[in-house]
Amino acid sequence: MNIAILMMQKNENELLKKWITYHSYLVGSSNLFIFDNGSTNNQVIEQLTNFENKEVNVLWDFNKKSDYEQRGSIFCDKIKSLDKEDFYDFYMVIDCDEFLGTVDEEGNICFDPLSLEYSLLNYQSNNELLMIDSQYYNSSISPFWFNKQPYRKCFFKKNTIAKLDQGFHHGQVTTSDKEIRTNLVHIHFHNKPYEIAKTHAKEKLTGRVSNFNLDYLKNYNGKGFHLVRFFLQTEEEYIQNQVTLNHIKSMSLYHKLKQLNLDWPFSSTINETREKLGLTDDDDSFEKVLPKFRGSIDYIAFEGEYLKIRGWGLVNYSRPIRYIFLQLTNRSRFRFEIIERVIREDVNEMLNVRGGALGFSARLKRSDLEDLTDVTASTAIVTFLNSECAYFKFDMQKKHKEFNYFSPNNLAG
Repeated sequence: MNIAILMMQKNENELLKKWITYHSYLVGSSNLFIFDNGSTNNQVIEQLTNFENKEVNVLWDFNKKSDYEQRGSIFCDKIKSLDKEDFYDFYMVIDCDEFLGTVDEEGNICFDPLSLEYSLLNYQSNNELLMIDSQYYNSSISPFWFNKQPYRKCFFKKNTIAKLDQGFHHGQVTTSDKEIRTNLVHIHFHNKPYEIAKTHAKEKLTGRVSNFNLDYLKNYNGKGFHLVRFFLQTEEEYIQNQVTLNHIKSMSLYHKLKQLNLDWPFSSTINETREKLGLTDDDDSFEKVLPKFRGSIDYIAFEGEYLKIRGWGLVNYSRPIRYIFLQLTNRSRFRFEIIERVIREDVNEMLNVRGGALGFSARLKRSDLEDLTDVTASTAIVTFLNSECAYFKFDMQKKHKEFNYFSPNNLAG
C-alpha cells in the first residue's frame, strides 16, 4: 500500500524535523510532499534542504500568504495530479503540528506503519469521504496527557477527490455525498508553549486583522479568529484552560519518538513552565482525568428464552465496548451476545463525543442460568479490557442491581 502525506508549513523550527522523521518512518520519505510557505528561518530552510536530499518532496513555489489561504485547492490539484500516476492508494492532508496515528477497538492509540496500513485496508472499498476519528490535543505541561476532541479532518482514497477546504475540515469526493468516520487519529500539538503560540498566532493573523489592538481583537470573528485568544489571556489562564478539560493518558507517541531518537516537542519549555507554575506531578495537575471505562445498564429482564439487557459503554473515552459478562461471586462468568448497537444521542451529548454506536442490546440464554443459586450468582455486569487484563463494572440503578436471576418468572425490572 502506498500512502502520500501532504503538508504546508512556514518556520516550524521545533516541529518540522520531528514531523518529517516520524512520518518518513510511517509512510516513507519519498511519499511526503512538503509545501514551504516562504520560511525565513535559516534552520528550517536548512532542514528542508537536507530532507530534500533524502527523497522528501519539497515544493518551494508556494511561498505567498495567498497560497496558505488557498492550500486546500492547491492540495486538491496536487492529489489529482498524483492520481494520474496511479501510484498512491490514499492521501493524507495534515498540518505540521499533527502526527498521524490509529486507535484500536479499545481506544488505545498506536503509531506504527503496519497498524496504519491494516486500518486503511478496511476502507479500500469505501466510496465515502473519509474522516479522521478525532484529534488528541497535547498539553503544554506534560507529554503524557491529552484532551480528545471530535474534530473534523478528512482524507481521501485514490481517484475520489473533488474539493478540499483550507483547513482540511470539509472535502468532497466524486463517488459519494456521504462521509465515514475511520479509526485514524491525530495527536495535535495545538497547545504550544504560550510565548511560541502567541508568536505563531501573530504571524498567521497578520494580513487577516487590520491591527492588534485588544479592543479590536475582542470583536474579531474573521478567518483565524480562534488565534485571538493568545492576546486576551495570560499564560496562567492559558494553562488553566487546558487542565480543566477532560484528559486521558497515553505514552505511545512519546515512546515512538524516543525510539526514533527524537525529543518530545517543546520538552525544555514544558519543564520551564512546570517549574514556574509549581507543578510537580502529572497526575495532580489535571482536574478531570477520565476513567478507562464508562458505561451503564438501563434495562434488564427475562424475555422468552433470553435474559436481555440494554445500556451503553465506551473505553478510553473513544471506542464502544466489545465484551459484556454476567460475573458470579466465584469469578465464573457468562458472556452476553451483543445483538444490536445503536447511537445514543443522550450519551454522546453527555460525554461530548461524536459518532460511534455506544448503545447496545445484548442477551444471554436463560438455560445458561438454570444452575445458579443465590450463593453463586452476582448482580455485577462487567466488561473486559484486553489492554488492562481487567474487568470493569457497569453502573446500574438500584432496581437493576436487585434483579432476581433465579426467578424464571422475572420480567422487566
